[in-house]
Amino acid sequence: MSVECECEIISFVRIGCPSVSKSKLLNEILTDQYHNTFSNKDCPLGTAKRILSDGIVEAAWYIPSDKSTVFRNTAMFLNLRGNAISHRKQLCAVAQLTDILVVIVLLSDLEGTSFKEVLYDIVTTKKGVVIAIDAFQNNTIEVSEKIEGFNKTVGNHHQMITVCLLSVFGKMKDTSTVKSEMRNAISGMMKEKYSRVTI
Repeated sequence: MSVECECEIISFVRIGCPSVSKSKLLNEILTDQYHNTFSNKDCPLGTAKRILSDGIVEAAWYIPSDKSTVFRNTAMFLNLRGNAISHRKQLCAVAQLTDILVVIVLLSDLEGTSFKEVLYDIVTTKKGVVIAIDAFQNNTIEVSEKIEGFNKTVGNHHQMITVCLLSVFGKMKDTSTVKSEMRNAISGMMKEKYSRVTI
């Protein structure tokens, strides 16, 4: 049964309203041949106003084959629809279930109280966190300063956090680079999880 399957659980949430589509990014990470596993704005009716789906958690399995180049192990991917700040109960539940949490956030929100509270709640559960930053509105100097400031605020939790940039100063990173960086960040945290278990 699927509920008894040993696997990693990787969850995706967003804070605020970044310009990068969380569901689209998740789809790109899951496969080299793009497939709309999770509904996003580029899907049919993807721009329709959401009435019921905000706050629900979608799930999809990743089952590797002998030729898999994405991830080596079976994994379940969870996707919290909507702004996680508005759905703290669901975020708390997802954080408890997950092994690795991917948080998509605007660079400007890194210093916000809501984001800091959410991040604190996550790191105290001892889970790995990938912070995917949308810095579309910021230049490279601002990016460097804010990430440096962020690294200082996380203190002893820095070993549990990996930062990936999705865009900088009006330019999105190309899809293959983002895909590679995000996959490497997630895979690296999977390996750390297993090394901690075997010690």
